[in-house]
Amino acid sequence: MNNINFKAQEKYDPTQLSLLVNNAKKCNELAWGQLCSRIISELNMSDYIRIPFENGSAVLVWQIYQYDGEKGKELANEIFKLDFNKLLDSSEAEAVKTLLWNLFQINESEVRSWIQNMSDYIRIPLEKGSAELIWVIYQYDEETGKELANEIFKLDFNKLLDSSEAEAVKQLLWNLLQINESEVRSWIQNMDEDKFLSKVLSSSTDEAFRLLWNLYQIDEEKGKMVAHSLANNVLSDLTAIETKDIPLLGFFVFCNIKMDLNMSIPSPGEIAEEIIEDLELAELAFCLCFLERGDDTLRKEFLKELGRRFFLRNLTFPPREMIEKHPIENIRHLLMEIFTCFDLPKEPDSTFVEMIRLTKAYLEEKKKTKVAFSQLRNFFLSNPTNSPIFKSVEDSNKWLSVAIEYGIYHEEQVPHHKNPSWTVNLLSLSEDTGLFFPSRGE
Repeated sequence: MNNINFKAQEKYDPTQLSLLVNNAKKCNELAWGQLCSRIISELNMSDYIRIPFENGSAVLVWQIYQYDGEKGKELANEIFKLDFNKLLDSSEAEAVKTLLWNLFQINESEVRSWIQNMSDYIRIPLEKGSAELIWVIYQYDEETGKELANEIFKLDFNKLLDSSEAEAVKQLLWNLLQINESEVRSWIQNMDEDKFLSKVLSSSTDEAFRLLWNLYQIDEEKGKMVAHSLANNVLSDLTAIETKDIPLLGFFVFCNIKMDLNMSIPSPGEIAEEIIEDLELAELAFCLCFLERGDDTLRKEFLKELGRRFFLRNLTFPPREMIEKHPIENIRHLLMEIFTCFDLPKEPDSTFVEMIRLTKAYLEEKKKTKVAFSQLRNFFLSNPTNSPIFKSVEDSNKWLSVAIEYGIYHEEQVPHHKNPSWTVNLLSLSEDTGLFFPSRGE
């Protein structure tokens, strides 16, 4: 940390600084403390308190507060001197959200006073940032959050729907649902279905799904009505199914909309990869609905691929715990029902059992006790013939490496029989592989 020369640049970018501090803390507390001390003593932190406010500055203020509470409060007081309305107008929504979140933890009462004119931004069209900030404020100050929600309920929902961006409407509906379920339901009673449908049709596929799902959570009948209208508009033009389409199509299945989809769909592995990249409870729930529309094979294969990815990425996904946190009782019951059959195979055991079985079959066929890593990898990519255990070289490589690490295979390097200067990695099954799965009879 002592080698960093803050004078090498006239002014450090706040995002660079916040990343530096974050990385230093990951290394060790001493390095983090030294860096924070140097930032406070060598840089004029007031230079970062400005409009438009940057997200890096919002993060940096909180980092300084964690190191030196008094200095952090001084910076917060500098921020409170800024005009909140101008800051809100000029700054990115993410920066304002991060800033408010951090300031609430530094000086909650002062933030309340600072944002008292927030109601000026409850207007048509409603910005996405305003929709997000209402929820941030509500989490720290329920009374102010409810007051802002009440200001929104005075607006004409159809006019707001017509003129606001789809992302803002999506965010607003979800946040209002958590703040005042009954009032938001009353607010949309006179909703113009055609206007909502038009908003959904102009949205990306994932936004369309979220808009529909949020509407359904507020009013089930309205959600189903718009879903049927949307299906009539889009299904006839659908020529290929992509992974991003599946949650929406699953919602159609849930709404008992008949679909004659005589086209290929992405593989279970591709669907699992897409789901796990941005893991959301609702998307996964309706993905399951879509996969359950035919026989059970596709759903089981999907769960197998999903379970493997959870294991390789060291992820956990406890649906019951997540469902119990949902604010709406009837939606909790619905999700519980959908996830009744969400039974992920136990990993890595499930995959190891299959790998051992296939390896034994290969060795018996070749009358060998050892096999080259690359040969076994390629064998896995084509076996079983109807549905290979691994669908990509990358997955096959990963699981063989994991199996070696767990002691399923013994690995040794030997000279290549044609060119002794090369080496070959030979694998043999460990003698005690049966001990890994005593109940499986392997």
